[in-house]
Formats: sequence, structure tokens, C-alpha cells
Amino acid sequence: MNFLSGRFRARSIPRWLPALACVCVLVGSAAPAVAEDAGGAEETKPLRVLVLYGGHGFHEARFFGMVDGLPGVKADRLDLRKQPEKVGPELAEKYDALLLYDMIKGLKPEHHEAYVELLNKGIGVVALHHTIGARPEWPKAAEVLGGKWIPKPETIDGRQYSKSPWRDDVHLSIRVADPDHPITRGIEDFELVDELYGPYYVSPKVHVLLECDTPGANPQVAWTHQYGNSRIFYLSLGHDNKAWSKPVYQKLVLRGLQWVTEEASESR
Repeated sequence: MNFLSGRFRARSIPRWLPALACVCVLVGSAAPAVAEDAGGAEETKPLRVLVLYGGHGFHEARFFGMVDGLPGVKADRLDLRKQPEKVGPELAEKYDALLLYDMIKGLKPEHHEAYVELLNKGIGVVALHHTIGARPEWPKAAEVLGGKWIPKPETIDGRQYSKSPWRDDVHLSIRVADPDHPITRGIEDFELVDELYGPYYVSPKVHVLLECDTPGANPQVAWTHQYGNSRIFYLSLGHDNKAWSKPVYQKLVLRGLQWVTEEASESR
């Protein structure tokens, strides 16, 4: 519109035009759906995350301190040893994502069924480190997570697996397998001291993001996957503060939470 351009003299402007301009400004100012704070910055709602833990010891103060320090994340906690019945489809209404740091076992069939109902309804899932060994009595655990820690020798998909080994405080060399994925974009190959996980089962259906070149380690250390209507990101790293304190680790966890909470229809 050129009604107010410099080519027009003031006396040529109709009396009604300033009033119309005010209406336009008011209508336009109501358009943004995102609120702004006093400084003019856009205010976004935090990601609502529920941390599930239990079944494996860890330094709780440092781990939860790391989680609470993730920008844009508001996290609650649930000890699965005490309240496994709290995990069901109703959580999809209260939380955007689950952050799994458990190695729970001995749950009842109804607890697993409620978990599947939740995943079918749709919620983001980021699973870390020893969670790959959770729910060992549940045949569907590997299908849901996309991988499985091997507690005793067994055959999966026609391949014989020995018991998965581990070693603490190992210098790991991590290579980015997919530099174009939103979780790993811009992240370069890195090294850190962490617990090494030896060979375990990884589904051929997952999309691998990170690999480990350290001898004895399972090659695939991070992947994305989908189960039901839920996106899943698994990261095998994160035994203790040697990993949690690293900016690259925190970035991976945060980006994982952001990615799994996007629309499932956009999933790879």
C-alpha cells in the first residue's frame, strides 16, 4: 500500500485513514501466537519431561543437575521401583517426552501393556545408557527400543550373541555417522571417558547417528527409531559425570528431546 508514501501531501489524506491505520495495527499485533516478554524476546513453552529411573545406581544429584540445567526443559522424576503403575497412556496429556535412565526389571505384564499403550498414543522417548538393559523379562523390549543388552547368550534374528561385556573408564572415540540429522548436525567427532558397552543387539531397522571406533565397543552407540506413534532416540553414553558434564553430551540429550517431541509424521 502506498497511501502514506512521500508522494502524498498531508491535506490529501482522507480523515478516515488514520483511524483505519490504527485498526490495522491493532489487528496485526494480535497475530503472533507466541507471547513476548518485556524485552521483546519470544517466550516459548518449556518441554515437559518425565525422567524414569530405578534399577541401577548412579550419582543422582549430578545426573538430575545436568537434566535440570538443560535450557527449555522442565523435568519431573519417577522412581519405577516404587510406582511403575504411573506409566500409562495418561502421561501423554501431561508430558511431551520421557527421559529414560532406568534398568528396571521384574515388572508385571500390565505395566508393559500400559507402556505400549502410551507409546501407541504418542510421546517422545529419549533413552540413555543402561536403559538398553531394562525390562529383560519382556520379549518386546528390543522391538520398542531398537536394541537390547544381552544378559545371557541367545540367538536373535538368526545370529548368536554372547553376554554383553562392559568396562568402566574407557577412552571412547565417537564418530558421527549421520552429520545431517537434526540431533547430530554441526557436531564433530569427539572423544570422552565413559563406560564401554561391548556387543549387544541392534535392530537393522534403526537409523544410526553415532558410532564408536574403540576396540571392544559395540559399533552403534546412538540411533533413532519409531515405535507406535512415538519417536525414540537411544544414546548408549552417559555412565557418570565424566560424560554428563561434557557440553557435547548435554547437547545430544537436549537435541534428542527436541527431536522426539516433533510431529511423528516427520520421522525418518
